[in-house]
Amino acid sequence: MHPLRLFTAALLLAAASASAQSVPDPATATRRADSALEEVRESVHNRVIFEGAAEDFERLLGDYQSVLGKQQVDDYRTALAKARAEYQQFAAAEDRERLAVQVAELEAGWQSFQSDQAGMSPNSREGAIDDLRRTIEQLRADAARVPGSEALGARVEAVARSFENAIGGAEAAAQLAALREYWQRDSADTTGWEAEQAIDLSSYASTRSREANAFGLPKTLERFELANHKLAQARERGEPAAWIAELEAERNATRAKLMPAVQALVTAAGSRPGDDEAARESMTRLAEQLRVSLGAQSDPAFGTLARQADEWLAAAAAADTSSEEGRARWYQQMTVSAAAAWPQMEGEFQLSRGFDPANPAAMEGQLIRIETDNLMGWRFKVGDFPFATTINGLPVAGTYDEQVAAAIAEVEGKLGRALGDSDDDGRWTVIAQITGQMGRMQLRKQVEGDIRDASSGEKLGTYRGEEAEAVDAPVIRIVAAHVGPLAVAAGVGRAAADGSLERVAGTLPAPHTAGTGGALFSRFTGLMLLLASALLAFVQARPDAARALAEARAQGAVFDRSRQILPWFGLGLATAGLLWLVAGAIVGDLLPAVALIACGLYGGLPALQVRGLISAPLAARLQPLGLVLAGSTAVLGIVHLLLGASALV
Repeated sequence: MHPLRLFTAALLLAAASASAQSVPDPATATRRADSALEEVRESVHNRVIFEGAAEDFERLLGDYQSVLGKQQVDDYRTALAKARAEYQQFAAAEDRERLAVQVAELEAGWQSFQSDQAGMSPNSREGAIDDLRRTIEQLRADAARVPGSEALGARVEAVARSFENAIGGAEAAAQLAALREYWQRDSADTTGWEAEQAIDLSSYASTRSREANAFGLPKTLERFELANHKLAQARERGEPAAWIAELEAERNATRAKLMPAVQALVTAAGSRPGDDEAARESMTRLAEQLRVSLGAQSDPAFGTLARQADEWLAAAAAADTSSEEGRARWYQQMTVSAAAAWPQMEGEFQLSRGFDPANPAAMEGQLIRIETDNLMGWRFKVGDFPFATTINGLPVAGTYDEQVAAAIAEVEGKLGRALGDSDDDGRWTVIAQITGQMGRMQLRKQVEGDIRDASSGEKLGTYRGEEAEAVDAPVIRIVAAHVGPLAVAAGVGRAAADGSLERVAGTLPAPHTAGTGGALFSRFTGLMLLLASALLAFVQARPDAARALAEARAQGAVFDRSRQILPWFGLGLATAGLLWLVAGAIVGDLLPAVALIACGLYGGLPALQVRGLISAPLAARLQPLGLVLAGSTAVLGIVHLLLGASALV
């Protein structure tokens, strides 16, 4: 026989032998199954081991099914189902007993609060209310989960109704009164808005003042903007419906006064010919104010007026694009449009910070934002790169993405000059990708010296001139740019004449190296530090509540020991926040760094007080700020994780 066939036959024989040894005979299998079933039945009143015993028995039946036969396995599974039903009845009964004790404690706690709240301090009362509210919500969930606990759930709901009637109504009334008081304070300067009179197009076109820019209705416009801001804020915060209704009434009343005034101006300007300079200037101002001040993007009626203004301006511009005057109008309109469209473009990119031109490889492939001037042709001689700048005093060379280069060429063709040659253009804001490549540019340097006779060395005069010094620079690829009338982003689009974003086909440039993961990790580290400091501030502000939570988890002794070192931990967090602030050059990550410092110092108040660095009265005045500080820091940590590419967060 062939050796390979002999080896294969031996393997098959060994496998068959192992299989025969692993499966017992029917009598042994029955005995083992009976024993396993008995273990299941004995554990039906034991929540620790029942599920494990049942799973082992189920697994055993699966392994022995071929030996025991289908009918015998079905009988075993019927017995297992009965055991499971008995166990579930036992568990439900035990859960109901525990829930009954907790409901009784809730009822007693609510009764105790009602009798004791008059003598409580504001912080203690607020803490007790929060504890009761959390307990009610937890017991509601437990009652819904535990079978046969409908009566206990009804008792929880009875306490909840009594609680909300006594606490919720008073809180809502106090909140509504406070909101009205804030409105009266914030809107005090708009008193008398009802008596304002709108101006006509002649006054609007000839006057540049706060009153004219508000269509003759400055107080009305201010009140409208205030109502819109507070309305959005109220909806986001879930403030009382009655207050939201009052804000809607304020907004609608002021809007009803603004709408005919703006409509009359747009209609009057639109009836003028396109070469009317005053009409063009007025329509440009109106289009901008409709979007910036009146929210044309979200208000259909104001949006219609904005489109009418844009259409008239587009027609006027199309009628005269070759003259100097036409270029000036186009430049003014596109400068406004580019500024309006750029934030949306910029928001499409995932940016990183901390680029060092001396070590470009550390951020290869990542996207950075630079606000600068194009120094090509100024500090550097025109050469192989269309863009040049300096970062931290070191040269950086730039190339353009194809879409960016095409848009720049089109705009410069209409202007008849290079972008950046006029101070009106302002500085460039670019988003660029670190290529990891190096390039060479010629740095322009002014030189001067003496002219001397070659033989005698006598000074014959002086000379001044320019020479070039070759410098190596990291190369960046500019994928988005905004300057003057230009706003373009590769894979996103460019600014349209009406200020909207004109989308283009293409792929959005994105970071593609491990550097991006590192940036995300640093934000995650910041989140962890901020959440830790927020927890520390909560413990310092509400030590009773924190200890109650620890005792509920049988960790009271650990909590008491930890309290001794928590102030020093807080000072450590404050030090970390200070280092974070310095590392970000103050502006970078300003808000989270300051929040970490504040929470750390608050948590370290006891240590500072012991050292005599802070007085007891001052510490007592700072104590109530802990909960607000903890909540704000936790929210800021999440904002930092999501929006950490922004300068301040």
